[in-house]
Amino acid sequence: MSFDYESDASEGGLFREIPFWRKSREQYGSWDDLGDAPTYEFLRTPHNLREIESYNQHLILWRDNHTLTFVCPGDSNDQPAGVFSYLCLVFYDRGPTMFITGDSDEAIAETAAFFIDLVEPTQELSPFSVISINNEDFDFCSVGTARWARLLEEAPACKILVEGVMLSAEQSVVLATRPHRIELTFFNCSIEDGGTAFTDALVHRTTPFGSLKFQLSTEFTDENLERIIQVNVLDHLELPGLGNDELELRTFSAPVDSFEGLLYISSPDSSFESLNIVARKLAIRINGDVDAFPTQAVISFFRRLATVRHFVALKIRFTFIDYDEIPDIVVEELIRAALANHDLKELDLFTIEDDMTWDSHFVVLFDGLKDHPKLERLKIMVDSHEEAFGPDYVHLRKLITYNRNIAVTDDEGYAYTDGPRIDALYELSWFYCDSVRLGAEPTSIRSLLVVTALVECTSHDFQRSALLLAHHADALCELVQSVNETDGNSALLQSVQDQKRIR
Repeated sequence: MSFDYESDASEGGLFREIPFWRKSREQYGSWDDLGDAPTYEFLRTPHNLREIESYNQHLILWRDNHTLTFVCPGDSNDQPAGVFSYLCLVFYDRGPTMFITGDSDEAIAETAAFFIDLVEPTQELSPFSVISINNEDFDFCSVGTARWARLLEEAPACKILVEGVMLSAEQSVVLATRPHRIELTFFNCSIEDGGTAFTDALVHRTTPFGSLKFQLSTEFTDENLERIIQVNVLDHLELPGLGNDELELRTFSAPVDSFEGLLYISSPDSSFESLNIVARKLAIRINGDVDAFPTQAVISFFRRLATVRHFVALKIRFTFIDYDEIPDIVVEELIRAALANHDLKELDLFTIEDDMTWDSHFVVLFDGLKDHPKLERLKIMVDSHEEAFGPDYVHLRKLITYNRNIAVTDDEGYAYTDGPRIDALYELSWFYCDSVRLGAEPTSIRSLLVVTALVECTSHDFQRSALLLAHHADALCELVQSVNETDGNSALLQSVQDQKRIR
């Protein structure tokens, strides 16, 4: 889209293009994908953010405080070209992304405040992000507490990411006192008072907070982190390495449903058999400064997992970089820990970057986990399909045929497959599981559901029909007995039609 340079504010125009002969060097901009683009200036103050959003175009906007704002539509991932330092505002699911660059932090913050003031109240729970790129500890304090509070009040984001900026103590309190559950992530972010005001607000909070994540670093004092791991208003807590061995071990006792953190092994003889672990969902990176793989220490930790027995999800990563192979005995202990946790539904062994890989142990893992009563998902990273699954996927086919509850997936939850053959095995497994779950339906409607499934889903598939009848022969018998002997066919058909209307 291009705008008429001669347009006037009195005619309703919002922008006008700055002609090339009037441009200064700092008013030029371009996009990574789209290349060079015109620069516009405001003819008037927008009524709200949606007025800018309605153009649904890539825009480069100049303000008199010597800032350029690159406005990217919500359906695009393009970024400014040749700009190495900027403040990024991401407004909600389909809202615009704004990249603000300028001569000083003060000017950039002023422009950020200008756009934040344009946000109107909404009831939508959507993500919101403030991100500083290549400008560590960008001073976001000058945006102000009242404006920051109004933004978060009028746009009740369910996910808030604050990255690479400095917040004031008062701004942090706004985040800690949000009235509803949120997912708050501090990524390499700092707070003026070391997190004291934020922690105070969290300690005195009486309603559930939601999820609190610290990524890369916390910048909170150890005293405040000690207090945070004792509050009982968090559903999920994520922490990076803290550099304090004793404190890191105490983080496992945080009263949360889900915990993600680091197990740092400082000695091959470290023992974790008395470690207090509260979370039912545990994601742990195992690392340490040792001369060889700390087999005994890891075994001690896995044996502790086996005695806890309350896990529904486990995620394990070895982030050692000096060792090539995970010892066989460690794999065996992990299997024992998984089997001891009877309610475990997900075991995540997906590896990234420099993680130690499980490739050579997949056959042992498949065989060891095949009898788990409730495991539904095994997440792994596969470099070589033949090494992981065997020739012709024989090991994978054997596992999912033996235990129909289990799916072997990547990190996104997509099942590994060789095509139609394994797809068919998974589809049969899903039908099997659905048939089993059907047994939990009230007796009053289970018979009708069974008949509907027989007529609509299994009429041309003997194997599925046999599975359904094996699980629900009693329900079918009850229905047959209730059918009027003189009008059996019409009664059965009517039952199926009635059930369709119920569904």
